[in-house]
Amino acid sequence: MGDMKIGEGKKFDASKVSAEGLSQEEIAEITKKNKRLIKIFQAYDTDGKAGLSSTELAAAMDDFIKAAGEDNKISKKEFEKMADTFNHWNELSGGREVSGEDLKNFMKAIRKGTKRDKKVSTQQLLAEQQQKAEAQLRQIEEARRLEEMEARAKADAKERAEQIMQEHEAEQAAKAQQRAEEARIKDLQTPKTYTVQMGESFTDLIKRSLAAQGVENPTDEQMKEAIEKFKQDNPGAVHRTEKGVEYLYAGAQVKIAGNLEDKANSEEITTQYRQIQDELKAEEEKLAAEDKEKQEKGLPPYAPKEQEFEMPEELKLKVFAPEQDWAKQLINPDLSAAPVQKSKPAPKVLNTNAAEKAGMKFDAEGNSTTHEGYKIMPDGTVQKTLGKNEFINYEFYPNGRFKMITYTKGDWVTKFNYKNNDTNRWYGTRNLSSEFTDKYDFRAERPHFL
Repeated sequence: MGDMKIGEGKKFDASKVSAEGLSQEEIAEITKKNKRLIKIFQAYDTDGKAGLSSTELAAAMDDFIKAAGEDNKISKKEFEKMADTFNHWNELSGGREVSGEDLKNFMKAIRKGTKRDKKVSTQQLLAEQQQKAEAQLRQIEEARRLEEMEARAKADAKERAEQIMQEHEAEQAAKAQQRAEEARIKDLQTPKTYTVQMGESFTDLIKRSLAAQGVENPTDEQMKEAIEKFKQDNPGAVHRTEKGVEYLYAGAQVKIAGNLEDKANSEEITTQYRQIQDELKAEEEKLAAEDKEKQEKGLPPYAPKEQEFEMPEELKLKVFAPEQDWAKQLINPDLSAAPVQKSKPAPKVLNTNAAEKAGMKFDAEGNSTTHEGYKIMPDGTVQKTLGKNEFINYEFYPNGRFKMITYTKGDWVTKFNYKNNDTNRWYGTRNLSSEFTDKYDFRAERPHFL
């Protein structure tokens, strides 16, 4: 680009600028004569050092080159247009604006102030400045990238640390839970004092202990193992009936696993048991006395039996002799027509008094007409067949109240004893069968028929 025409025949070479630039003092000297140029110098002083470096001069010249366009001329009109743009970008208004003439004088001042300076290419300076700016931008971007990487690394490290901490806490919590569970299981498996209650069977107590330890449906092997462990912990506590059924004394204090609730009422149960035994003994003595009195007075079931008719010997000879004339004369015509029949034996007298007071009725064969399936037995008890080798028997006090209910299945026999009073409630049992409790609620307020 050659010299730029800036009107009035003036020319200015904008393609080169001073390699030294303009110092603060030089600018002060220039603006002392024309203070309107101060705003323009300040606008191009981008580094804020109060002077214009060669690069800042090149940036100013580049603006003028662009304003000159292809014809390399800046007319008065173009200077005014350039001034409007300059005022807009530098936010100059309210009488502070610069004019096209001011911009023209700015160029003249630069030309005059740098006339003797060594010159360098405007485009070269701008290119170098661009490279520096791009290098700075790259540095900024690299610094930002490194900062972001560092931030991400810190965030990842923090997240990993938190994850490790959470895993550690979870592991510790799991171990604590495991220790607590092991302690709970150990506590459940540790035998503790328990008082055997009235009516409680040995087998059911073992099953309750296993259920409390999480074994709801124990196998035969588990039951056997639990029973052996109980016997080891409680030497001599387990007793056996003549038929081999094992049981515990009511009120006995034993050691058993499962944390079963201990009512600690051994003395109360023992006292109650003794009282019941005394009542039973008194009742049995009373019944024995009544039975003896009936026997002495010949009352049922001890009433004398009706004797069978016995034919005299001489009549037997005549009745059963061969048919002879003399025999026919001695035989009653009615007797010759039909043999003499033996009289039927007297029916057995069944002791139904107590059962009838309990609300039952019987036919001549002893079958109940009021309770289906029940039959009176010779000893006065009532029996019902439940299945093969499975029976239930009811024994009554003379006043019709229940005395004993006996459940039999094969070799297993369960007996319930009941009080002879207004409540008629059960007070004790032996060898409670779980099969029986499935059929009969022995804890009912009053005994009843199946």
